[in-house]
Amino acid sequence: MTNKKIHLAKSGWLILLCIGIISLSANHSQAIPLTGTYITYGGPIANGWYTEYSLFANEFGPSGALVDAFCVENVPANSSIAYELIPAPNNNAAQLASQYFNNSSYGFSKAATQIAIWELLFPTFNYTGSLLVEVQSILSNTYSLAGLIGLAHSPPGSVGTVPSQDYLVGVSVPDASIMLLLGSSLMGLAVFSRKSKRS
Repeated sequence: MTNKKIHLAKSGWLILLCIGIISLSANHSQAIPLTGTYITYGGPIANGWYTEYSLFANEFGPSGALVDAFCVENVPANSSIAYELIPAPNNNAAQLASQYFNNSSYGFSKAATQIAIWELLFPTFNYTGSLLVEVQSILSNTYSLAGLIGLAHSPPGSVGTVPSQDYLVGVSVPDASIMLLLGSSLMGLAVFSRKSKRS
């Protein structure tokens, strides 16, 4: 009797987990809260801004990770504000960043890629420094999205201009179709397991 109760409890928890996964998949824009976040920056200066950013979060790997990041907001960096990971919008900046993260033949530097992203996002940026030739080479190409990437957004749940930079990162929110398939598979396994025990 005790074993049967334990099995029913396990099945119940598995079914609840499946329902949670399926409901998460229903909203692809589901945000993942990021914890332990901090920002590092350096590299060449472009129009008064550093050009090489990295972002740490506990969720970027089993023990956390510091990953390459591209700033996409014209405000100062602030590590003390909470971040969330959401799917990056499929715009020119995300398409360009995805080449750096996912295209092995891309070949341009992180600093030049950051400047090119700013040129795309801020029409008045007008960079004229030592990386200009590389930046112009980047901007002379047309890119499409090369793999999913994420947007580290701060503060969570906000809309519009906020008091901290947002960053494109090569870490994506789990795809909705994969989450739906995983949830459905686990749900089927839980139901099948309960039927097998009854028979």
